[in-house]
Amino acid sequence: LEMDLEPVRLAPLLEECVSLMGPRVDEDSLSLTLDMTEGRDAVVRAQPVRLKQVILNILSNAVKYNWKHGRIDVSVKPGPSPNRWRVLVRDTGRGIPEERREEIFEPFNRLGLEQVDNEGAGIGLVISRRFIELMEGDLDFFSTVGEGSTFWFELGADDFTEGTERRSDLESPNGEVLPAQPVDRTVLYIEDNPASLRLVTHLLTRIDGIQLIAAVTPGQGLSLAAKHKPDLVLLDINLPEMDGYEVLNRLRQGIVPRETPVIAVTAGAMATDRQAIAAAGFDGCFYKPIQVREFRRAVTEYLGMVN
Repeated sequence: LEMDLEPVRLAPLLEECVSLMGPRVDEDSLSLTLDMTEGRDAVVRAQPVRLKQVILNILSNAVKYNWKHGRIDVSVKPGPSPNRWRVLVRDTGRGIPEERREEIFEPFNRLGLEQVDNEGAGIGLVISRRFIELMEGDLDFFSTVGEGSTFWFELGADDFTEGTERRSDLESPNGEVLPAQPVDRTVLYIEDNPASLRLVTHLLTRIDGIQLIAAVTPGQGLSLAAKHKPDLVLLDINLPEMDGYEVLNRLRQGIVPRETPVIAVTAGAMATDRQAIAAAGFDGCFYKPIQVREFRRAVTEYLGMVN
């Protein structure tokens, strides 16, 4: 599967994402800076909505896993290869040991919503890397324990053609950055348990910009997925007639785009359950009973929103 790529200006997109993170940065007394000295006119080939999701995921993790009064520095530089732009997000957090490098991009490292300390790299990196790869780019990081981490992604450079320029939705005609506009995101939840369905409905219908579609049977869920092409699928593992693993297989056969996150919802929290869910190809997992605050935050991060 390929994404439809188009020229995207980095400056207005990064400026908007940094602005959106402002309240969370202030809450933790962090310093967040954006340096566009080398990349003020940078244009890359990307899918703008998915690229915004990637940037917000990386920034969110830099906030979440930083120290109080820490720093986050965002910059744009020419990539080491010709005709590439690299975006770097540096934090002053704890840092990630080299032996844990491969864990950072495992689907279930820090994706269960149990109580954890701040060593992990947070929610969304698996999906972010997938999005960047679909945009023909690379995403990685380097880190020093005790000093912090720098997550970066690199995309191919592009140009706007004179006379056919497609102005970013983030800019007004005079080039000013516009406030973020509400963008509807569709979430499909396939769940046969009435109590779980009521809880998730209660939580998600109170987040501006999210439209929730619910299905109580696997067949209904597959039909709704094909019709609505949701931005996120929440899928109970223990469904009647067809379990969540089989539903996932069918979804991945073209019913939803490959980049659509499909998240398992399960009461099973044993190591064997986690391994089976990861091996099946789910992008993450929520464990019942759902932790309300973390669930809301995780969903908005998966959707490229800030809650």
